[in-house]
Amino acid sequence: MHFAKMGINIFEMLPSAYRGLVISMLGYSYPQGKPDKNELFRVVKANEEWELVIELGETGIIRIVDVASEVAWLLNIENGHFFCFNGEDLEVFKAPFANANPVAARFLNEADILVADKNLGLCKYLPHSSSYYVVADECKGIPFVGINSITMDGYGGAYVSDATSSGYFKRDGKIYYVWFRDGDFDVELFQEGVAFPSCTAVSENDNLFIGEFATNSVIYVPSKAAQGRVETPSMFMYHDNGHGPTGLAVDSCSNVYASFEFCHDILVSSQNGSQKTCISLPECAKSFPSDIYIDGDWLYVVEGTEGALFRIKLSPSVIEREIPDCLEPLSWPWQL
Repeated sequence: MHFAKMGINIFEMLPSAYRGLVISMLGYSYPQGKPDKNELFRVVKANEEWELVIELGETGIIRIVDVASEVAWLLNIENGHFFCFNGEDLEVFKAPFANANPVAARFLNEADILVADKNLGLCKYLPHSSSYYVVADECKGIPFVGINSITMDGYGGAYVSDATSSGYFKRDGKIYYVWFRDGDFDVELFQEGVAFPSCTAVSENDNLFIGEFATNSVIYVPSKAAQGRVETPSMFMYHDNGHGPTGLAVDSCSNVYASFEFCHDILVSSQNGSQKTCISLPECAKSFPSDIYIDGDWLYVVEGTEGALFRIKLSPSVIEREIPDCLEPLSWPWQL
C-alpha cells in the first residue's frame, strides 16, 4: 500500500517523541514546515578543490594539534612524533620518555602544549626544550584510564575525554573539565555514561559536541559556559557509514563537521541540526580521515593511511539545490 498516494503522511501521524527518534536515527532534523527535499546547504563552493598541504612520510593514526597562520602541528600517536610544518620546512619532535604515549594535544599558549597521554595522564610539553611532565592524572582520587582527546573552550579551560574501557554495552566513558588557574590544573567530572568518547568540539554558542565512537554518532550537551541552560543530552548527528567519529570541528557559523573512521566523507550539520551535507575527501586520499581541524575559512583533514594533510576552502553561506551523493541513499522522514 502506498500511503503517499492516499495523501497520508505517516511521519506526521507519529507522536512527537517518536518523530525525534526517527529523525535522529536517520541523521536528520525535522524543521518547521515541509522543506524542499532538494534544498540542502553546502559549506564549500561546487568548484572548490582540495589542496595537499604536506606528506609527512609516516602513516598511522595522526591527530591535528593546531593550525594557525598556515603553520600546522600534528601528532602521530603510534610513535609519539610531533610534526611542525611552516609551509616550507617540516620539523619532527619526539616525546622524551620511553613510557610516554601522547594521543592528543592542544596548545596552551605560544610555547606550551597540553598533551593527553594514555599512560601518564594530562601532561605539559615544551617541544623545543624537551620538557614533558604530568600536570594531572586523576579526578578527585579517581585515576584517568585512557584519556584520548582535548578541546580548549576559550574560557580558561579544556574538555578532556576518557574512553576508559567503555563500549556500546558498557557506557562508562567520561568527559572531564580542566581549569587552568595560576599554573594549577583543577579537574572535575563534566559528563559520564558515554559510549567510548573519541573527540569533542565546542561552538561559539556554548554547545559541546561529543563524538561517541561506539554508537557512530555525535552527542550534544550544553557546555560548562552555558550557565542556566537545562537541556537533556541528545543525539545530534548519526552516520550509517564508517566505524565511529575520529574528529570534530565547528566553523564560524557554528556548523558542525565530523570525520568517521573508514568513511570517505566529512559529514556536516547546521548548528540546529536542521540541514545536513557532506564533503567528499580528495580522490587521491583513502578512507581513513584520522582528524579534522578548522582554521579561519579552511577545513583541514589528515588522512592516516597516506600520512597526508589536506585542506579545502570553506564558504558556509553557500546554498545549492543539490543532494550530495553521500546522502542520496537516505530518505527524508516526510517521504515515509
